Amino acid sequence: LSNSEWASAVVLVNKQDGSKRLCGDFRELNKLTRRDCYPLPNIELLLHRLQGKMVFSKLDCQDGFNHLKIRECDQPKTAIITPIGLFEYKAMPFGLKNAPSQFQRAMDNALKDVKKEAIVFIDDIIIASLSVEEHLIDLNKVFHCLKSSNVTLKAKKCKLFQDSVEILGHRITKDGIEAQPIKIQRILQQNKPQNLQELQSYLGAINYISKFIPNSASLISPLRSLLKRKTKFKWESKHDEAFDNIKKALGHLKPLAFLDNEAPKIVELESDAYTIAATLFQCDKNDIKKISIVDHKSRSLTASEERYCELEKEALALKFALSKFRPYLSSSEFIVKTGKPHFKTSVEKREISPRMTRIMLDIQDLNFKIELAKKISAFSTQNDIKKISKDLDLIQNVYIDGACRNNGKENAIASYGCYWGENHPLNTNGILEQNASNQRAELVAAIKAMEQAISSGLESVRIITDSNYLVKSITEWLPLWQKTNWVNSKGKVIANKDLHQELLKLTSKLNVIWKHVNGHAGVKGNEEAHALAAKALDTNMISLCCVTEQIDFKTEQEKDSYLINIKKVSNKASSRKKFSIVDGIIYRIKNSQRLLALPSHLKNDVLKIFHDDPILGGHYGVQKTFEKISNRYWWKGMRIDVENYIKSCHKCQIHKPNPGKPIGALQPQAIYNPMERIGIDFMGPLRETTQGNKYINVAVDYFTKLAVAKAIKEISSLEAAKFIVEDIVCKYGIPKEVLSDQGMQFRSKLFKELM
Repeated sequence: LSNSEWASAVVLVNKQDGSKRLCGDFRELNKLTRRDCYPLPNIELLLHRLQGKMVFSKLDCQDGFNHLKIRECDQPKTAIITPIGLFEYKAMPFGLKNAPSQFQRAMDNALKDVKKEAIVFIDDIIIASLSVEEHLIDLNKVFHCLKSSNVTLKAKKCKLFQDSVEILGHRITKDGIEAQPIKIQRILQQNKPQNLQELQSYLGAINYISKFIPNSASLISPLRSLLKRKTKFKWESKHDEAFDNIKKALGHLKPLAFLDNEAPKIVELESDAYTIAATLFQCDKNDIKKISIVDHKSRSLTASEERYCELEKEALALKFALSKFRPYLSSSEFIVKTGKPHFKTSVEKREISPRMTRIMLDIQDLNFKIELAKKISAFSTQNDIKKISKDLDLIQNVYIDGACRNNGKENAIASYGCYWGENHPLNTNGILEQNASNQRAELVAAIKAMEQAISSGLESVRIITDSNYLVKSITEWLPLWQKTNWVNSKGKVIANKDLHQELLKLTSKLNVIWKHVNGHAGVKGNEEAHALAAKALDTNMISLCCVTEQIDFKTEQEKDSYLINIKKVSNKASSRKKFSIVDGIIYRIKNSQRLLALPSHLKNDVLKIFHDDPILGGHYGVQKTFEKISNRYWWKGMRIDVENYIKSCHKCQIHKPNPGKPIGALQPQAIYNPMERIGIDFMGPLRETTQGNKYINVAVDYFTKLAVAKAIKEISSLEAAKFIVEDIVCKYGIPKEVLSDQGMQFRSKLFKELM
């Protein structure tokens, strides 16, 4: 019995074998306890130490923490409440804050002589060897150390001479690291979460095995949305889909390879609207094309990160990947592969956004090379990744979009586009026959996609669009409109009633999942659908509608003095070869083709349409813009006008790359010691001081970043030499390398002799 002033409740915790473990509820005591900062081993690095091993044994300590004695003066603090009074622990109980760190320290000391043979994580010990004979020797060494330290083992939980062993939630074999089967089985048998607490528990279990799932964050993203603040827990069809996809992914898990420090490494990046992901691969040293997976990492983007542009998200994915894989990446160069075409050149440029600059500064110490390449899963050894991604997305995606010119006007022309995939036979586009508007274009695109899916025998399809109007009308407004007999709150028939009724009819024949994405935000499928819709708007026909409709060109040409003169001399033979007059309108003859002679006061209208317009223009360069206009119109000095217009285009000046040679790529500096390399330069001229100094001689050590500066009156090789000798060599030692900008002072005979 104890007379302690301390008291903690008793907690019974279930063990894996079904028995109970007595613990104290030491939460209040732990709040007052100073933390023991002895580190626990990194689980990932521990597992990769087992590379190449063939025979395994697992040892488990009997009541591990109870091997440690508690000082007599501290024993009263561990008092627990029982029906017959207070009792104190004389040995370390379970539940104390510092118990894991203390026991890890004790086990490290006990097995310090067999660090190569044994791996220990708290009370779990793994012995791995290359052969049975070697394993016998290793076991003997470990048992001797444990006996010397009075550590007892639990015989029931010890497994010797195994081909595989389960430890720390993983299954280790000679081929690699697998997820523990019992953990997978528990997740597969788990029912759908019914409340927030069950969902958090489920996501925690998924997170533990996320290293085996490519871009697991994307899979669980719909479920994570239920965890947001002020979000009511409401399970919907999208959550059912995510729940089923997770189960499919768990059925296709593949083992991860052990890390080989000498093997070439490849980091593959992936980023989308809501998640970033990365996969670490390593190449076989003997066959570079044979690639194996080492690890998968992914996470969801925060609300602010979702607003990043495409390149900034890819840079964020790079920073995330290298921060997670840093323990695996040695000082040797490795390859980063990205699917974003402009990311490589953007990183190599100096003119990048401040956000990208900050991101890249955090990883500048690593030596990597960025390459644009297809997914590594294209290699034969990675076909399993392809199969996983295919099985995860059993529902076919189709991206739809609409485009409209002169939206809301009588002469509006609209089109639609449906994109099923690259070179997919169902990719289609077309023009709306009547009542053209942007909203009708989006609705028609949805109808066309659903009709295609039904005719192709599909039972389900996921329609992805950037139209809020379309998604809300289908998922929210249609049931209400049916109840109100297709009349809005003002008593008027709702707009586009005919198309909505057609959509409603098709939904009874096809299971449709509607998904909204931000328009023109770098989503490839959305961009391709928009391109199909834009392509459907015939450029020549629309250009005539935009420029010539309701314009009396005969009258407009009479306002142009140059064209008036042409009309006056039209009877001359030289003029007849170059110009013709039809119904009083002047045309330019070029390669047997008639081009409309455009009055000078309409030039800017045409330039604006063929350069600025998102459908007809697209901010192309001088040559392409000139070719598009010159195929339809003519005026004197057209090429110069096109050049001047594009030079004055604000968007082109901001977004288009500078002409000339590309900026050279930055090269990482491999510096490992102080004074291995210093940089030297002059600053000035500055305002003259009272002592006559106008310049500053500066040197910086590349390793320590130590800066040394000295004020001088003039720039010369003599001053530079004196600075090196007096302020660098005499104080800090002789540098191995001196880096300068090759100024004349540093190329002088005196300075070279000093070096």
